Amino acid sequence: MAVLESQKQDISVLVGQTLSEQFDCFLDDDHTIPFDLTGYTLQATLNIPSLGEDAAVTLTPGSGMTVDAANGIVALTCPTDGWKVGRGSWHLQATDASNEISYPLRGVLYVGNP
Repeated sequence: MAVLESQKQDISVLVGQTLSEQFDCFLDDDHTIPFDLTGYTLQATLNIPSLGEDAAVTLTPGSGMTVDAANGIVALTCPTDGWKVGRGSWHLQATDASNEISYPLRGVLYVGNP
């Protein structure tokens, strides 16, 4: 399996609303060839702003994450109750069968007032 190139994708969400984002992983810079995620173990980590250094939410397939592996599509859904306004970060970790870790998606997590 291949190490996935990192693509920057920022997320913006309002406090108290549900974060709902869909992302596509591609093999090429023109974003025309989807990356087949079949066989990868996926985990998204959202580092929540203003909740402390170690405040993070982890999403996995079936628990806040939906994956269409063959088409390289990852969807994240997460409530934001209790979050504070600020700027954090997030990333998608993909681990292949040989335990090679890639971060195909990462970016800034912006949380604003409703």
